[in-house]
Amino acid sequence: MDLLLIRSSSFSFRRILFILSSVCVSIFFLILDKNEIINSSYIIFLSISLISIIFLVKSGNAFHLFYPGSILAMYVLLSHGLGSWAFANEYVLPYRFYEDWTGLENLGLASFLISTSCILILFFQSYFLPINEVKKSDFVKKDINYKKIIISLFIFAFLYQFLDNLSFLGGDGSFKQIAVLYISCFLFYEFSKINSGYTRLFFSFLIIILVSIISVDDKRDAIFLMLPFLFCEMYRLNFKISLKVFIGLIIFSFFTGFLIICMSLMRGYGSYEIFSVIDLIFFAFTYIGEDFFITYFFNNIEVNYHYYHSIKSIDLIFSDKYSELISFGTTFFKSLFIFFPRDIFPFKPDSILQLYTSASDPLFREIGGSWPINLISESIWNFYFFGVLFIILISLLFNFIHEKLTVNSYIRKSLHIPLYLFLLSQWMTLFRGSGLDMFLVFIILGVFSHFLHLFVFKLIR
Repeated sequence: MDLLLIRSSSFSFRRILFILSSVCVSIFFLILDKNEIINSSYIIFLSISLISIIFLVKSGNAFHLFYPGSILAMYVLLSHGLGSWAFANEYVLPYRFYEDWTGLENLGLASFLISTSCILILFFQSYFLPINEVKKSDFVKKDINYKKIIISLFIFAFLYQFLDNLSFLGGDGSFKQIAVLYISCFLFYEFSKINSGYTRLFFSFLIIILVSIISVDDKRDAIFLMLPFLFCEMYRLNFKISLKVFIGLIIFSFFTGFLIICMSLMRGYGSYEIFSVIDLIFFAFTYIGEDFFITYFFNNIEVNYHYYHSIKSIDLIFSDKYSELISFGTTFFKSLFIFFPRDIFPFKPDSILQLYTSASDPLFREIGGSWPINLISESIWNFYFFGVLFIILISLLFNFIHEKLTVNSYIRKSLHIPLYLFLLSQWMTLFRGSGLDMFLVFIILGVFSHFLHLFVFKLIR
């Protein structure tokens, strides 16, 4: 009991230190003049990112990094840090974004609201994080049934051929996309049972590479699978951070970056003529040496337009001309109508993608284009200053769901671990700005995929 009180007291001190230090840094967005904000935004965002990472790791172990609130806050902080650095150095594509960014009236306020939202999400989340460490599950001790995997995946893939398009649910994309993501998560779980670290990593990287080839037109599928992979690896290590893990994360980051470059080249970046894997690897290094590489790479990892549009959306809402665009929750309410076409329900609310793109880039919207903004910016678009409170509550709700699936007994039922891993891969889809409606479509289909898979397992048992 005395030890628990000491840990609780120490954690309370770290919590106070975190909120004071990070808010003090964030306030610079309000006290610096515009030119200073343009030149130093990245320093502020990256400083808060570093403080937040230290706080999360010191709060217990690396398990806290996988909470939805942590993923949201760190994704926004890091992408804004990198994005604002690219803008400050004019590594921007298209360049008109840079010219518009330097003229934003509420750049400091928007940056402050986003950074402060991230800080408060982590601060209030810390009151609900378990102090006890998460122990390794027994599932890693079980043997792999390769025959069962091959047969079930064959049947599973065959069944998915009948549901190829998501338009009947009001969504975009292919049902096969759900199949690829879920099957990948299932394989991550199965291969996590392998004791040999090199063999386990080989199969895991092979999965990510295969998904990259299958989803070459949408690199996010492969990138978002990094979270389930990291979770499986950290789960085996009881989420302990060590020098070996730190080095592994650095190597993993270089692998991820190189994979993004290869996928970008396959989509036409650099205009190279690629006919084989050898060509791809050769031109990847050529691409890295090009003068335009940094500009293109920051566009490849999406931090440029993620930062720009998330900031600009808040700037629009706080400007007199566009203040009437405040949506009062309708973009979140739209998720209740995901199964109903607009022809039947003409009063169906518009998505945040439609509203923001129509206001910021109407010509782009006319040809069917859309620009995503992150979940924090969407909350502020809907509720103005109260959007900060709303996103805190939403993140706590997501954390509650996460905890029920992990800290409690549910994840220890090994049959359901692939479903959790699939959910983990989809948090990024929601947080980057695809909309709550599309997130729910993917989750519903993921749950269906999971229980269909379990049914197939029973048939071939």
